[in-house]
Amino acid sequence: MDTQLLNLERNSTMKGIILAGGSGTRLYPLT
Repeated sequence: MDTQLLNLERNSTMKGIILAGGSGTRLYPLT
C-alpha cells in the first residue's frame, strides 16, 4: 500500500468522525 494513500484515508476518516461521527460517511466526509 502507498503511504500517501493511507495518510489520505486516515485524514478522511478523522474528518468523517468529526463531521458525521464516522457512521457510514467516513469514506465521504466532504460530500
